[in-house]
Order: sequence, then structure tokens, then C-alpha cells
Amino acid sequence: MSNSQWPHTLSLARLYAAQGHFEEASEIYGRLMTDAPGDKALADEFDAFEKTRQHAVSKGSDQLTALFAQWIELLMRVRFFSSETDRD
Repeated sequence: MSNSQWPHTLSLARLYAAQGHFEEASEIYGRLMTDAPGDKALADEFDAFEKTRQHAVSKGSDQLTALFAQWIELLMRVRFFSSETDRD
């Protein structure tokens, strides 16, 4: 069953958000807000979700940057030691 066949409920949006499936959660929140444009509680929850999503994406980006820096450092060490070994 694909995502489009699941009922688009607030519970499913929350579940997707909790699992880090931000695209799916955002799609469902969007549909729910289209169906209930005046629902302030839903709008507030969506705003909170967006803040959480942005923080998670930013945190993930920071972690990726740190991992990439470590990878470059290790690569440089390997190349350095490889060149030292070649000289012997």
C-alpha cells in the first residue's frame, strides 16, 4: 500500500514526524490544513512541526559536515603515510 492510499490523519502525520519522515508528514499536514483552513490548533501544531523539522535538518547537516571533515583528515593521513612508505 503506497502512502497515497493511507488515510491522511493527524495521527499518521504525527507518526511520520516522530519517525523523521518529514516529507510525508508535511504532505499530510498540508492536506489536513487545506481541508480545515480555520483550525488554529492544527496550524499551531504544523508550525511546531516545521520548527522541529528545520532543527533536525540543520542538526543533520552539522553532523554531516563533521563526518566529512573527519573523512578528509583520515584520507590525508592515509596519503601521508602512503607517501612515507613509498620513499623507504
